[in-house]
Amino acid sequence: MTLWALLFLAAMSLTLTIVLAGQYARIQTTTQLVRQYDQIAVDSATERTRARR
Repeated sequence: MTLWALLFLAAMSLTLTIVLAGQYARIQTTTQLVRQYDQIAVDSATERTRARR
């Protein structure tokens, strides 16, 4: 019985680690996309400002 409990805990620990790693990767990807979008918006605004001069 103890061996099964240890195997169960190890499996749950591995599952939790995989889920958390996936969430972290999703957060990082979202952050990168937002930064790229913000940079595009800044570049576009800068070009419009230069065109007005």
